[in-house]
Formats: sequence, structure tokens, C-alpha cells
Amino acid sequence: MEEKGLHDGHRKRVRQSFLDRNIDSMPDHEILEMILFYAYPRRDTNEIAHRLINTFGNLEAVMNAAYEDLLQVKDVGENAATLIVLFSRYAKRYMMKSNELKKEFTEEEIMNFLKSRLSHERNEVVVSIFCDNKGQFIKTAEIDRGTSTETAFRTRELVEAAIRCGASKVIISHNHPKGFAVPSQADVNATVDLKDIFAQLDIELIDHIIVADDDCFSMRMHKKYNSIF
Repeated sequence: MEEKGLHDGHRKRVRQSFLDRNIDSMPDHEILEMILFYAYPRRDTNEIAHRLINTFGNLEAVMNAAYEDLLQVKDVGENAATLIVLFSRYAKRYMMKSNELKKEFTEEEIMNFLKSRLSHERNEVVVSIFCDNKGQFIKTAEIDRGTSTETAFRTRELVEAAIRCGASKVIISHNHPKGFAVPSQADVNATVDLKDIFAQLDIELIDHIIVADDDCFSMRMHKKYNSIF
């Protein structure tokens, strides 16, 4: 049922404008304003959309903002913050699935895929690439999402995901949003632990790749860490 009230006409015009033209021709604030319609069924969302964009800089930054940061913006409540995070995470999931690796892939293709998946993230995210016993691609999965400075490697979830898809080989990756593409000691320790756990299940951990901005670091390819693998 269409909402009834002061802003009915404006909302209908914005919706029709969206349906009639390419989204690329719509200003950022109109796209965000329309998203917010579904968090505020009886309220003018234009001002809130502008406030969000002014706070974070642009629409992309709004969509990548953390839930807690969104709540700090005036008039942004839990429904609006949740809706924005939902849109953002689904868009990333869609892009991840639509840009999956080929069955057979190169090291460069892995790096490019992981950079496109992780370089824009504001928080640390763990992503796994699962392969069969020939090293051919099966699927990818986001395993965990942490803070802007750290995340834990949830071993149980990672192992269960590998078993569910019948993986024999696994590549793990995570990003450093506020750092460099260099493994910390915690990253090294987590890699050693995962390697040992996977070995007990006849699953091979073949690499741990760190992403920061447009840079990637393969632990397997670095002489300081390749003995782990």
C-alpha cells in the first residue's frame, strides 16, 4: 500500500524518475533519499540524505560506513542504519558472486579479486577461497567481520565452510584497513594454527593473503613465511 501524507507526491516523482532513467544519471542524494524511504515511511528523507553525504563525503562512503558511525548522524535511527548496512553488504555479496574466479585461476587473478573484494572495506574482513583437490575454484565465502583494527579468525566457521563445500585446499585472506599489507605476529600465529587444524582434516592451507588499499601480500610467496606452507 502506498504511504499517504505530505510527501506522497515527491516520493512518487523520485520513484518514477528512478524507473525512467539510468541510475548513473541520478545524484547521490536522490539515490540515498530513495533508499531511506523504506526506513522512514512518513518523513522527508532529503535532509537526512544530504546530512549523511556531508558527514561521510559521498554516497560510497555512506554505504561503507559502520553501523555505529551511521547512528552518530542526527536523525539516523536503527532502522535507517540497518537498511544502509543491508544494502551495502548485499551489494558486496552480489558483486563477489558475479565476479567469482574462474575454475582455473592465476596468482594475479586471485590478487585482483581479493583487492576488489577487500580494499574498500572500513573494517577487517576475513574471506576464504575454497578449491578442490586439483586446486580448481569451488566458491568464496566471507567468514568473519571485525573492527577497523582487528578481527578474529573464527576457526570453527572456516572449517565448517570448507567441509560443507568439499574443499581440499583453502586460501584465506583479510584486509588491514588502517595499516599496511604486511602480516602481524597475530596473523602469523593464526596462519600456523589454521594450517595445523586443516592438516588434521586432510585440507591444505595454501596461502594467506593480506590486503591493504591497492596492495596485496602473499605469505606463501614471501621467503620469510613460505615455510609455513
